[in-house]
Amino acid sequence: MIKRDVALTKALFFFFGVGIMGWVPRFPELKANLGVNNGLFGSMLSMGAFGSLAALLTIGHLVDHFGGKKMLLAGQSALSLAYIAIVHVTNLQAFLIINILVGFTISTLHIANNAQAFYDQDRGGKNLVVSAAGYWSAGSLLSTLLSMYLIGKVDLKTHITYLQIFTYLASVLVIIARKETLIPSNRHDRISKSILSDLRKFNFDWVVNFGLIFGIMLEFAIGDWSTIFAKEEGGISATWAPLPFLFFTLFMIVGRVSISQLRKRFKINRLVRFGGLLAGTSFIVGIWFIDQFGLTGLIITFSLAGLGSSFIGPSFLNIANTRINLPSSIVIGQISAVNVMLSWVLKQIIAFVAQVAGLQVALTIPALMAISVGLFTRVFKPIPAK
Repeated sequence: MIKRDVALTKALFFFFGVGIMGWVPRFPELKANLGVNNGLFGSMLSMGAFGSLAALLTIGHLVDHFGGKKMLLAGQSALSLAYIAIVHVTNLQAFLIINILVGFTISTLHIANNAQAFYDQDRGGKNLVVSAAGYWSAGSLLSTLLSMYLIGKVDLKTHITYLQIFTYLASVLVIIARKETLIPSNRHDRISKSILSDLRKFNFDWVVNFGLIFGIMLEFAIGDWSTIFAKEEGGISATWAPLPFLFFTLFMIVGRVSISQLRKRFKINRLVRFGGLLAGTSFIVGIWFIDQFGLTGLIITFSLAGLGSSFIGPSFLNIANTRINLPSSIVIGQISAVNVMLSWVLKQIIAFVAQVAGLQVALTIPALMAISVGLFTRVFKPIPAK
């Protein structure tokens, strides 16, 4: 039974990746529809962090209270509706409001899915948290390929609408298929009292939080800016501009699904330290030498960046769950809430630098952060399980 459940959990991560990453390669079209510049577009995208933060501070308690089935169904329904709505608006105020809702729904499913992965990992799903992230990456890769194919053939609205209908139906079928083995409800007398009680226990583990943000900020920046960078700085056509992001994602999958084999040969702190160095260095080479190496060079360097950064984020999240004595869903929410606040500030800085100094300078910031992730690997020293 556990093998079947693990496979279905991986399927949830896969469809989650398909659903939320489908619009990324088409950001240039979305930006053009809104009629904004790079700085404003980046700032508007980052406003989704406010919705995300609201979810991260509450949804973990709701997962613990209502159980996995109800929260997964509610989260998937809200997410699909939000994505369909956001590609149909051209008004900046409407886009801003819906983008906050998108941030809320993404974090809702992020918590529900990862809490389920921790639950199944505790039941015997070895290294599931990291490998499931690989299936998320596989879903986002498929969405990238589909988006590349559809650019110029199918308009953005039609593409995202049908994609969301598909991922909604597929996810619901997976949830129903294992409804009896999802996280059980742990109903409290008063959910509001439970939320306030656990918020008072908020644990700011600075080593984990800063290690996490230093490790995954490069992934965020590539998701937000790589297609625009390839098109505007590299002169690459809209059809081929998503390729570097595609290969970044492909090699993230390779790294994440290989984690069990790598763990047999190397300690996790060494893997994370080397991964950050590889990711940041190769990315810097790619963005600063694009004129010399062109699309091919960008693909190679982004591939190495994806491989290096693949297991950093899930590894920090995994260790956080062993260090904080709270239910997994709440741990995920608390760690991710701090991460969202830090990433929001950093995204504002990157957007501002992109506007005043150019994308090459701006994207160097997350690359240097990745190189520095080794400063936080002492968090992986053995500690008693909670």
